[in-house]
Amino acid sequence: MHTQTPDWENNPAFKQMISAQWYCTQDPQLKALRTTAKRRCYALNNSASDDKALLSSLLPQVSDVKLGEHFHCDYGFQIICHGFFTAGDFLTILDGATVKIGQGCKIGNGVVISTVSHHESPTKRFEGWQQAFPVVIGDNVTIGNGATILPGARISDNQVIPDGTVVSSNRFYQSLG
Repeated sequence: MHTQTPDWENNPAFKQMISAQWYCTQDPQLKALRTTAKRRCYALNNSASDDKALLSSLLPQVSDVKLGEHFHCDYGFQIICHGFFTAGDFLTILDGATVKIGQGCKIGNGVVISTVSHHESPTKRFEGWQQAFPVVIGDNVTIGNGATILPGARISDNQVIPDGTVVSSNRFYQSLG
């Protein structure tokens, strides 16, 4: 069966975004994709029950998840998990690049997972220039409350990220214990 590539996948700004190049978030197609995701997040967060169809439309590459209240993401389709994971309340995922979440992960309350970094130039930041670097979280990882996972971070399997920890891109997180 032939599936047609969505127009936005051919957008130069989208191609720059997913290839870790500088891209402008003010691009009309990127803004429209984020607006769609924000609307779906709002609908999901205000749903009286687990709306599987809405969740699937927001996170098409996630097979099974239990989300807490107040979930937010930029695009949704860049979040990938082919197993089950759970997340607490107030999870924010800025998915300009892919966010791979391993099977059996537990994500605490108030966690931020960000693939995007802002330009050093104030003018470029004001114009919306960013870079996005993938985040990879291994299987059976527990991310504590209030943790922040920064662009390019890689967390190996079976790790426990303590509450409030910042995991940066300049190291592969693996506990020494």
